[in-house]
Amino acid sequence: MKRKEHSSIAGMVVTHRRAWVWVSLLGFARGMVVVSLMSVAMVMLKRVGLSNSWAACGTALLAIPFVCRQLLRPFVLALTRQAWWMVVMEVLFSLSMMAVAWFVEPKGGGTAVWYCLAFSALVGAFHDVMAGDFCNALWGSRKQGRTSLAVALPILATVLGTGVTFVIAGDMEVLTRNIVESWALAFKVLAAMVFAVAVAMALSLPKHMECGRKKVFTAAWKEQMMEMKEWWEYPKQWLFVLFIILFSLHECLVIKGVLLFLVDPGSIGGLSMGPQEVAFAQSTVAGMLMLAGCVMGFELMKKKGLRKWVWPMVLAITVPDVLFLYLAYAMPSELSYVTLCLSVESFGCGFGMAGFVRYLRYYGRGRTLPAYGDSCLAIVAFSVLLAGVATGFIQDYFGHRRFFFLVVCMAVVAIASIWLLRHKRPQ
Repeated sequence: MKRKEHSSIAGMVVTHRRAWVWVSLLGFARGMVVVSLMSVAMVMLKRVGLSNSWAACGTALLAIPFVCRQLLRPFVLALTRQAWWMVVMEVLFSLSMMAVAWFVEPKGGGTAVWYCLAFSALVGAFHDVMAGDFCNALWGSRKQGRTSLAVALPILATVLGTGVTFVIAGDMEVLTRNIVESWALAFKVLAAMVFAVAVAMALSLPKHMECGRKKVFTAAWKEQMMEMKEWWEYPKQWLFVLFIILFSLHECLVIKGVLLFLVDPGSIGGLSMGPQEVAFAQSTVAGMLMLAGCVMGFELMKKKGLRKWVWPMVLAITVPDVLFLYLAYAMPSELSYVTLCLSVESFGCGFGMAGFVRYLRYYGRGRTLPAYGDSCLAIVAFSVLLAGVATGFIQDYFGHRRFFFLVVCMAVVAIASIWLLRHKRPQ
């Protein structure tokens, strides 16, 4: 009989088949949190009447708890290490999404909505730290599968989260002619989706499974500060940090700017697409091709390694940005043309993102995983924050064409950032 592979968590042995279920649910939940805060919330704020600057900047500020994830870890270590706490965070996130729907419906926005979103971001950041620890513990040494799944599941969450909510909101806008009520319903559906994931987690996770033991807060804080100090003291670490910022900032500008470009009216240079069209072109077709590009990238690297494919991947994630510059000037009305351009860019993004994630994993070999992972994710979240603040302002005051010209310039900078690491090898 074939022996089952297993992992050990706090003295408990679990089969990898069950670990796949738990890691999949955790990864999907993490993706739903991000897409709810960074994409769905931004489009909702735009549709209810806010400008690009306010919609993009307001949602960008929601990345602050993720930037500060290294400061949240001591609280997580001191609070609890039991699996049920992640279910509590998912339920709280679901309730906060319901609160957003509740406050959006009567007035179409306001400070109460932003406070609910800010609370959602804080809960989501705590959940992300906890889920990351449990995923690492569940996978054990199966790093290849973990890396692939960690990229694929957020993409699936994006496809489902934005696809379902945008279609519901768009259909309700047509039926009721009330944009505010339509997006309130969309957020209620989004809350129900997150709550369904929480229920699945509660039913599948063992009641008393733990990831390590609780620590005293002062001890956890000192340990975290020491790990952060050690990480920043690596030789020429600023080159590595600059590379992550430049490379991810370019893609964050694309993600933020394209959504606003698609829904903006033609009078200010947008494509005037409805939420259903955005769901089809950007979320469904382009999202699935992004997933295909991601899978293809990991499979090719399995055979010939990252060094063989590094430049094709870098070019795949940057060169297709010229298609957005074409769309900004041509302003096509045919959905097929827009979908084709979005699909090409998304496939290249997925293909190149596989290499980016693999390099980060390769660079972190032999280092303290929590401190290294938190640092990398915090830097990427900082890029999201910068991109969100810049995107709306540039599009409002300089137009979409100049914005996408800047994106192309940032693509060149992203390519040039690779040269920063040409002599920097993992320690």
